[in-house]
Amino acid sequence: MRKAVFSMLLVFLLIGVTELLLRIAGFKPYRSPVIHINFQPSFNHLPDSLLGYALADGNFTVSSWVNTDTLVYHATHRNRQRITDTAQLKPTAENAKIILLGCSYTYGQGLDDTATCAFILQQKLWQENRRLQVENLGVGGYGPTQFYLLSGNIDSTTAKLVVINYAAFQNERTTLCRSWRKMIVPNQNNTANFATIGAPYFTAEDSTVALHYRLMTYPFLPMQKHLALVELLDNLYCQYEKRQSAKVSRRVLAQTLQQLKQKGVDVLLCGIASDEETKATVKLFKQQGYSTLWYGADIQNPRYNLMPKDLIRIMPPIKYLPTVFTAT
Repeated sequence: MRKAVFSMLLVFLLIGVTELLLRIAGFKPYRSPVIHINFQPSFNHLPDSLLGYALADGNFTVSSWVNTDTLVYHATHRNRQRITDTAQLKPTAENAKIILLGCSYTYGQGLDDTATCAFILQQKLWQENRRLQVENLGVGGYGPTQFYLLSGNIDSTTAKLVVINYAAFQNERTTLCRSWRKMIVPNQNNTANFATIGAPYFTAEDSTVALHYRLMTYPFLPMQKHLALVELLDNLYCQYEKRQSAKVSRRVLAQTLQQLKQKGVDVLLCGIASDEETKATVKLFKQQGYSTLWYGADIQNPRYNLMPKDLIRIMPPIKYLPTVFTAT
């Protein structure tokens, strides 16, 4: 009995000393970021049985407050897409599509309709009398999983080019890593209950991947909100999961590219971040004969972000993309 009590006391002592050292080193328990987002007249997304969630049609004003800073932008969704012009044309044989797949960079998070890359690209094409219709299928939080699912529904008779905007930070979305669910679920408000959404994700199965669906939940570990040690352990596990997700993402991207190639649709894989992992993935597919473009920018550079909002990962704007897209 005494040995058991002594062992328990020793464990508690070790935990206490470790916690003290972690606090001195600057580590803290889990803390939710101070962020509030308001959608008017309603939340601008809706559940989707295939993609997990998609854009809701309508005109929306989105206001976000990060600490003492404020951002307001206006977004118009038509046919579950961000508009690329005030009057959408129906595609014809002479009016083929350039389809953009991506996340919030492509969607234009934080930007009004007319400031998004897709909108500017559409205007420049029409100014040059090029009968190409730009479709912006980018949605905040999308990644390789959604790119694969969307590519399956692309009509090869009207799609002239599909542009996939990829970054390594999307990998955790491919497998629904705990880190991704940690960022989304605890910080949602009552207008965006992602915990009720059946989200798609992939797992590695031998040499291939398998598609699954699960609820977007994030269960806290015991004492995670009180002990820096528990939060550190959770973060270490999240880092391990994210490293594993990179392999799965590459397989999913490979299947997406193959799927479009089999349809006879031209595809351009773009790297939109400056990190080495994004570069390596783009280089890998270039070596396999696919058309690629890397134009990653450092989002810590004030020219390319909306600091301080981007510090807590409200997705950064894409104001540096129009010139590159026009050049291609």
